[in-house]
Amino acid sequence: MRILSLHYPLPNAQIDNKDIFNAPALFEYDVIIFHPLGFEQAIFNWLNDEEEFYTASGEKVIQEPSGNNARNIYEILEQRSNEIDTFLKRDGILIMYAVPEMAITADPEEPAVVQRNIFSRIRLKLFPQSSNQEAEELPNEQFSTSRYSLINFGKAFFGENTPNDLGEGVITNWIIPGSGFTNMTENDFNYFNKNIFQNLLRNHAKNIAYQAYFDPSIQDDSKFSVILTTVKSETIIALAANCVYGQIFFLPCFTQASTDEAMTEARLLVNDIDFIMNK
Repeated sequence: MRILSLHYPLPNAQIDNKDIFNAPALFEYDVIIFHPLGFEQAIFNWLNDEEEFYTASGEKVIQEPSGNNARNIYEILEQRSNEIDTFLKRDGILIMYAVPEMAITADPEEPAVVQRNIFSRIRLKLFPQSSNQEAEELPNEQFSTSRYSLINFGKAFFGENTPNDLGEGVITNWIIPGSGFTNMTENDFNYFNKNIFQNLLRNHAKNIAYQAYFDPSIQDDSKFSVILTTVKSETIIALAANCVYGQIFFLPCFTQASTDEAMTEARLLVNDIDFIMNK
């Protein structure tokens, strides 16, 4: 069993911790764990010259055309997106931590405000071939590129006959900013599916700090099944997708206040993944 964690530290002998640039071909893995915020932050750091990235073969990630032992970032991201398509077609398991496209932030003495995600605001820098006219037609800097831009949800859910009006919004439109509650216990949650991520969600419940929840109407769509809700509000915070290709799971975010907590999360994840693959 080969497990890859992208942009999210999960210390465990069975997990390869890589970024989207230096990882081997993604379809070589059985399981991919992907954290949208880690992915976005890496892109942001790269654009601000705060961090350099290199491919698995040692090529530097650049914004200019590929050449001289360097690779263009757009080419790399497009390649990775295609690799994820292939990964899912090979019955891969994709695990993502649910993060909304918008984040709610609040000063203690001020009302909560909605903050656009960084990725949407840097699209023109990342993809300079986009015309100014296209940018002007898209209000509020909300572009088609998102924190989930590497995954073609439409193809995963509908196969090669994906409706033309379905793209990444097939799922991201249903992800709503949450408040990130912490200090909860196992008894604060309802566990709908007894066979999916029970070790992680029960034994690591006090570390759940979900940043998003799902629109309740998603329960009416046969493509999705609920994994976890809160007890008091019945808020959906973990979800399984019934795909044509592969398996996709959305988990709540967890706090990692120490290396020990990250190791615990990794160990519980590996145990649950092993159970899912062998059930």
